[in-house]
Amino acid sequence: MTTDVTTTENSTAADIREAMTHRILVLDGAMGTMIQRLGLPEEAYRCDEAADAPALKGCNDLLCLTRPDEIAAIHRMYLDAGADIIETNSFNANAISLADYGISHLARTISRAAAGVARRAVELSWRRAWVAGSIGPTSKSLAMSRGIDGADGTNPIDFATMESAYFDQAAGLIEGGADLLLIETVYDGLNAKAAIAGSRRAMESLGRHSPVYHFGHTDRERAHPGRPDARSAICHCGPCPPHRFRPQLQLRRRRDEAPHRGYGQVAPHCGEHLSQCRTPQRPGPV
Repeated sequence: MTTDVTTTENSTAADIREAMTHRILVLDGAMGTMIQRLGLPEEAYRCDEAADAPALKGCNDLLCLTRPDEIAAIHRMYLDAGADIIETNSFNANAISLADYGISHLARTISRAAAGVARRAVELSWRRAWVAGSIGPTSKSLAMSRGIDGADGTNPIDFATMESAYFDQAAGLIEGGADLLLIETVYDGLNAKAAIAGSRRAMESLGRHSPVYHFGHTDRERAHPGRPDARSAICHCGPCPPHRFRPQLQLRRRRDEAPHRGYGQVAPHCGEHLSQCRTPQRPGPV
């Protein structure tokens, strides 16, 4: 007898759902801007697995293999600032995006490493938190590039290829210890559909269930073209420093029919703008 992993909820998923019924969970802030502050040279991105790649600087996901301590430090700052959920450094860790650097073959390896780095940061944290496997939109669009990128008027990438890329990414994240999968920055409905299909197949392949969330918006009257319906998405309160996100979350709680659909973002060391340095603060219950 086989178990349908899409309907079976593990203890971690149950814990997250329970927490979200009582309060709005706080998601960490941007990883890319924090990495930019490090000013890492080309050598920091080099590793034996990518020895033949011509140039790797800017491939931030690869730092999970070459500079895991730097990524772990960023995770710790967000945890100390009050994040309940931290995202893995894997936004572009898929074969399609990594093809720009000639390292598509490392997609699953990088995803697994990214989840492992975040998992260890959570285990060493002073507070309870969860790891969200970050899954970005890739560098291609299934719905918006037809007749533009393809010389013969067809899309240069098909659904099966996109789904396969998402499968490897999701599988790596689950293997590395992600508690949930977060399909984010959705601008193409077909890409999102492929991400969901790939994630589901990865769970079935590994025999493990992980909750899958996706970014949405809070305008319930108008849906952005290509985006899933907002009622099934997580509401985004926007990135802001710890001392400023509390009023936004309180307002969101009053507006939402289901407060557990919302989350806030917190950026450590940030004032109103990233250029303004500030000491991390630990927010209390919202």
